Amino acid sequence: MRNILFVESSSCKGGSFESLCQYLSAMDRENFRPFLVCLNKPPDPERLKSLNVPFLVARDPLYNEDQSIFVRKILDGLSSVGRRLVPTLSVSLARYIHRKTIHTIVKLIEKEKVDLVHLNVQIGRDIFGVLAAEEAGVRCVTHLRSVRGSLTPHAVCYVNRIVDVFVANSEVTQSYWLKMGIAPDKMRRIPNAIGSKPVKAADLSERWNIIRKDTVVIGCISPLHLEKGQAFLIKAFAGFLKKHSNSVLIIAGGGPNRNVLKQMVKELGLSLRIIFTGHVNRAKELCAAFDVSVVPSVYDSFGRVVLESLRVGTPLIATDVGAIREIIRTGENGLLVEYGDVNALEVAMARIVEDGFLRQTLVEGGRRTVEGDFGIERYRNRVEKIYRNVFRPAREGS
Repeated sequence: MRNILFVESSSCKGGSFESLCQYLSAMDRENFRPFLVCLNKPPDPERLKSLNVPFLVARDPLYNEDQSIFVRKILDGLSSVGRRLVPTLSVSLARYIHRKTIHTIVKLIEKEKVDLVHLNVQIGRDIFGVLAAEEAGVRCVTHLRSVRGSLTPHAVCYVNRIVDVFVANSEVTQSYWLKMGIAPDKMRRIPNAIGSKPVKAADLSERWNIIRKDTVVIGCISPLHLEKGQAFLIKAFAGFLKKHSNSVLIIAGGGPNRNVLKQMVKELGLSLRIIFTGHVNRAKELCAAFDVSVVPSVYDSFGRVVLESLRVGTPLIATDVGAIREIIRTGENGLLVEYGDVNALEVAMARIVEDGFLRQTLVEGGRRTVEGDFGIERYRNRVEKIYRNVFRPAREGS
């Protein structure tokens, strides 16, 4: 039995945490025992309890969202300036800023006899976890799930020396981090996966008074960040609504761009037709209730909602960007549009709503995609093969 400590440094409301939970639900518990450290409180702790995963919420001055925004900005600024001015001190600076978090992780490693630390977001953000693994003298695997991080050359050398395996979730992500200097011989690519458990569509009438038989529901599930493209979708929906007046747009997710988007909706006179739900814990159930799911991202390193939409049988429209194009074949399992082409997105929504044959084609193609390439069992086997290779006797004696 090997003890694996997962470290989740995100808000626990996005794709990285969902991907982790999907894996934990399928993990081989006869050979691996999981523990979890989160830097923010999971919005649905009962889910982790149901997965039988002991977890600890550690306070971190930079990544804990309950921490003062002022303090976080000061530390983030200090970190950025320090990396620029004295790149060789970047690792030491990370050790200082996250020293209490590192101490908490090391103590947990010692208490639970952890054999391997698995960092779940991306190495630029999670370098504190590498420091903790090194201090405790255990193996380290790190996921690479985004293309927004960076490392100084000094930090690249450090993580290449300590980390056993880097796991990229797409070709796009892999390419980004290889260009950053991550060691090619330690890089593996494993696309995110999706579970096979049936999903029951949410009842939209209960919370939002939407009468399904009379209403076309367009939906978008994503954090409200500028790069997620909700403004682009809102503009297209305004045109779509002129010919499909019985439609509503549900925008699910929270984030810093919420007030800007709500003001935009107000100025367009669409407040009665566009619903902002805030963060939702049952995103898959909500997605299953949409007539059309839209992923309008400016850029995306994977696009977990893409998989969720295909899995629950909701026709999908997405922008032809990043790793989305690694998943979607337009006309077969979804429709791709260029980001910013409002007319193309408007037309795509109309095509799906008006063409029953196209809808069925996309739904069937989507299900074949997730069952063939993105099944959770396949993902589990590939991740656990990495664990077993890390623990091979030849490595232990090296």
